[in-house]
Amino acid sequence: MARRKKRTKEQPRELTRKEIRQSARDRERNRKLLLATGIAIGIALLVIAVGILNEFVFKPNSTLAQVVETKIVTRDFWKRVHLQQAQLQNQRVRLVQLEEQFGGQGFFTSQINQIQATLSSPFSLGVQVLDNMIDEVVVSREAEARGIVVSDEEIDEQVREEVAASQNAVTVPQTTATAEAATNATVTAESWTPTPMPTIDISSTITATATAIPTPEPPPTRPLLSDETFAEGLATLEENLQGIADISLQEYREIIRARLLAQKLEEIISQEEVSTTEEQVQARHI
Repeated sequence: MARRKKRTKEQPRELTRKEIRQSARDRERNRKLLLATGIAIGIALLVIAVGILNEFVFKPNSTLAQVVETKIVTRDFWKRVHLQQAQLQNQRVRLVQLEEQFGGQGFFTSQINQIQATLSSPFSLGVQVLDNMIDEVVVSREAEARGIVVSDEEIDEQVREEVAASQNAVTVPQTTATAEAATNATVTAESWTPTPMPTIDISSTITATATAIPTPEPPPTRPLLSDETFAEGLATLEENLQGIADISLQEYREIIRARLLAQKLEEIISQEEVSTTEEQVQARHI
């Protein structure tokens, strides 16, 4: 047999200068294309990151208003807006129910329309909430200067009353206060001497008859709030606060503290004004 000729391995063909220059240009073009693509993707990711940071970090922590050293940040403002909106909606529902109980006489129409107008205007609602938050800061500083404080026990009592109202129940202090009010009313009625009524001439002509206002049915007696019912109501309150306004129970307690501080300060200022008026009257008399 004839010996097969061994295949010689083909040697690579040397590129021409033109092909070398073309290959170099292709590599440079591809490098620039990859670089431009990487830069574009990097810029897009940077823009997205900046947007996320601005939306969830910088903007919520931005200062919306400042009272001396105290800052009101955007995050807290929006929480209060959502809370105020929910409270106004609940208040409107209660007023509508009262209006229906009184036979649609229009006793609560003005209040219902005012609440509806506020709810329909986000700007008005925002201004109202911001004014309230600024007032709370001012009240807090004035109360601190006067030594007025609200204890945790007072806040606990207020929270318990709100939970009792949501569960259609009453607390022990409310029951005691109601009983004392009824006793005082009975004592006052027994000590009151009625004024004699003038004699009515039955022969005179009656020109008009007043329209009777329907008397709403008395509400049923509410039970005393038990510890078990309070625990359930408190859990519901905490869940609602978190779902409606992203507010924790501790944050809500501080809102209650601010409200109670305002009430105490208002009472003290009212007493001071009454005392000042009495002194002025006595001075003029002298």
